[in-house]
Amino acid sequence: MMAPFEFTIGQAVFVKYNDPRSHRAQAGDDGLIEAKVTKIGRKWVSIDYMNDRFDCATLRLDAGNYTSLGCVFLSRQHHLDTVMRDEKWRELRALCNNYTAPAHLTFADLQKICDKVRGLANG
Repeated sequence: MMAPFEFTIGQAVFVKYNDPRSHRAQAGDDGLIEAKVTKIGRKWVSIDYMNDRFDCATLRLDAGNYTSLGCVFLSRQHHLDTVMRDEKWRELRALCNNYTAPAHLTFADLQKICDKVRGLANG
């Protein structure tokens, strides 16, 4: 299986920890810490910061059998794009948190929205 991301030794990546308090001194204003790729395996990519490693398919940091400590971004722009996408998704979910459909949407409109979201969710 080919990973969706390709990495090279020495490549800069940006780490975002779920709990920024423990890494506040090293993080920039955006909470990102720059790290370099040191080793590339089939599943894991190692970085030089805290001797961490991340899954090359999901970009989630390894935490053994525990919840991931954070994730890796390919660039600061990748992080910003992800943040903006997640904010827009939360906005969409809030708009859909009604018991009835908005009166201005037809069945066809709702079908298109469902098909679009289903298509994006499935690949």
